[in-house]
Amino acid sequence: MIDRVPFDEQLVYSETMGQSVPNDMYPKSIPLPRVTLYSKPDCHLCEIAKERIANVRRSTAFELDTVDITSDPVLYARYQERIPVVYLEGKEVFAYRISEKILTQKLREMTPRQSFWTRFWSRS
Repeated sequence: MIDRVPFDEQLVYSETMGQSVPNDMYPKSIPLPRVTLYSKPDCHLCEIAKERIANVRRSTAFELDTVDITSDPVLYARYQERIPVVYLEGKEVFAYRISEKILTQKLREMTPRQSFWTRFWSRS
């Protein structure tokens, strides 16, 4: 089972404005990077991974898919006890433990930068 959490439900910390702002300040035409978390219920490391991903999401825009490996025998056979596993745009970037700092760096490298004025005028 894949649980998708659209980013537009979140607030984003804007470095330009120094406060949290609704996601509608960011153009919808720019595709956001996709992070996929493979986990299972009753997994302590998975809960920590979810918290760390949520912390990164407060400052960096991305789409998140959470996949329960117990709902698919193929996924369960592949990952079993090797969870949580995090993929970024289809490439594995973490297993077992997640670094907020490294995840943030990788996401920012993938996200095109736009100036405040470009975002402002695109809203008009």
